[in-house]
Amino acid sequence: PGFAGARCQIKEKNALEQSLETPCDNAISCNGNGVCSGTLEASSCLCLSGFIGARCQISVKGALKQSLADAPCDNKVACSGHGVCSGTASDYECTCLPGFMGARCQWMGC
Repeated sequence: PGFAGARCQIKEKNALEQSLETPCDNAISCNGNGVCSGTLEASSCLCLSGFIGARCQISVKGALKQSLADAPCDNKVACSGHGVCSGTASDYECTCLPGFMGARCQWMGC
Protein backbone atom coordinates (compact mmCIF):
# COMPACT_ATOMS: atom_id res chain seq x y z
CA PRO A 1 0.00 0.00 0.00
CA GLY A 2 1.16 3.51 -0.80
CA PHE A 3 3.20 2.51 -3.87
CA ALA A 4 2.41 1.68 -7.50
CA GLY A 5 4.25 0.51 -10.60
CA ALA A 6 5.73 -2.83 -11.67
CA ARG A 7 8.42 -2.60 -8.99
CA CYS A 8 6.52 -0.40 -6.52
CA GLN A 9 8.79 2.48 -7.49
CA ILE A 10 6.05 5.14 -7.67
CA LYS A 11 4.84 6.53 -4.38
CA GLU A 12 1.12 7.17 -4.34
CA LYS A 13 0.07 10.44 -2.80
CA ASN A 14 -2.17 10.55 0.21
CA ALA A 15 -5.15 12.91 0.41
CA LEU A 16 -3.20 15.60 2.28
CA GLU A 17 -0.39 15.65 -0.29
CA GLN A 18 -2.92 15.93 -3.11
CA SER A 19 -4.80 18.77 -1.42
CA LEU A 20 -1.55 20.68 -0.93
CA GLU A 21 -0.74 20.36 -4.63
CA THR A 22 -4.01 22.04 -5.55
CA PRO A 23 -4.48 24.67 -2.83
CA CYS A 24 -7.61 26.11 -4.41
CA ASP A 25 -9.42 22.79 -4.28
CA ASN A 26 -9.92 22.97 -0.53
CA ALA A 27 -11.82 25.40 1.69
CA ILE A 28 -8.91 25.83 4.09
CA SER A 29 -6.77 27.81 1.64
CA CYS A 30 -8.72 31.08 2.21
CA ASN A 31 -10.11 30.19 5.65
CA GLY A 32 -13.66 30.20 4.28
CA ASN A 33 -13.45 33.99 4.00
CA GLY A 34 -12.44 34.31 0.35
CA VAL A 35 -12.07 32.71 -3.05
CA CYS A 36 -8.78 31.10 -4.03
CA SER A 37 -7.39 31.26 -7.54
CA GLY A 38 -4.16 30.11 -9.13
CA THR A 39 -1.85 27.13 -8.92
CA LEU A 40 0.43 25.60 -6.32
CA GLU A 41 3.25 27.90 -7.40
CA ALA A 42 1.15 31.07 -7.50
CA SER A 43 -2.15 31.01 -5.66
CA SER A 44 -3.89 33.94 -4.04
CA CYS A 45 -7.10 34.73 -2.21
CA LEU A 46 -9.70 37.30 -3.17
CA CYS A 47 -11.13 38.14 0.25
CA LEU A 48 -14.80 38.65 0.97
CA SER A 49 -15.86 42.04 2.30
CA GLY A 50 -14.72 42.43 5.89
CA PHE A 51 -11.60 40.25 5.64
CA ILE A 52 -7.96 40.98 4.80
CA GLY A 53 -4.65 39.12 4.77
CA ALA A 54 -2.85 36.79 2.37
CA ARG A 55 -5.28 33.99 3.27
CA CYS A 56 -8.22 36.21 4.36
CA GLN A 57 -7.43 35.30 7.96
CA ILE A 58 -7.95 38.75 9.51
CA SER A 59 -11.38 40.17 10.29
CA VAL A 60 -11.38 43.91 9.59
CA LYS A 61 -13.65 44.49 12.60
CA GLY A 62 -11.36 42.45 14.83
CA ALA A 63 -8.28 44.28 13.56
CA LEU A 64 -9.92 47.66 14.18
CA LYS A 65 -10.97 46.68 17.71
CA GLN A 66 -7.44 45.48 18.46
CA SER A 67 -5.96 48.67 17.01
CA LEU A 68 -8.21 50.80 19.20
CA ALA A 69 -7.40 48.71 22.27
CA ASP A 70 -3.64 48.88 21.67
CA ALA A 71 -3.29 52.56 20.85
CA PRO A 72 -6.54 54.46 20.26
CA CYS A 73 -4.74 57.72 19.47
CA ASP A 74 -2.82 56.16 16.58
CA ASN A 75 -5.85 56.52 14.31
CA LYS A 76 -8.65 58.99 13.67
CA VAL A 77 -11.41 56.63 14.81
CA ALA A 78 -10.99 57.35 18.54
CA CYS A 79 -12.24 60.94 18.17
CA SER A 80 -14.54 60.29 15.21
CA GLY A 81 -12.19 62.25 12.96
CA HIS A 82 -13.40 65.48 14.59
CA GLY A 83 -10.93 65.93 17.43
CA VAL A 84 -7.42 65.48 18.75
CA CYS A 85 -6.75 62.39 20.85
CA SER A 86 -4.31 62.40 23.77
CA GLY A 87 -3.43 59.88 26.45
CA THR A 88 -2.83 56.14 26.58
CA ALA A 89 -4.78 53.05 25.56
CA SER A 90 -6.37 52.74 29.00
CA ASP A 91 -6.94 56.47 29.57
CA TYR A 92 -7.40 58.83 26.64
CA GLU A 93 -9.52 61.87 25.87
CA CYS A 94 -10.57 63.87 22.85
CA THR A 95 -10.26 67.63 22.42
CA CYS A 96 -12.97 68.39 19.89
CA LEU A 97 -12.57 70.66 16.91
CA PRO A 98 -14.84 73.74 16.81
CA GLY A 99 -18.41 72.73 16.09
CA PHE A 100 -18.17 69.22 17.57
CA MET A 101 -18.88 67.83 21.02
CA GLY A 102 -19.23 64.60 22.97
CA ALA A 103 -16.72 62.30 24.65
CA ARG A 104 -15.53 61.15 21.22
CA CYS A 105 -16.43 64.36 19.28
CA GLN A 106 -19.22 62.39 17.64
CA TRP A 107 -21.91 65.10 17.74
CA MET A 108 -22.17 68.40 15.93
CA GLY A 109 -22.85 71.33 18.25
CA CYS A 110 -25.73 73.76 17.81
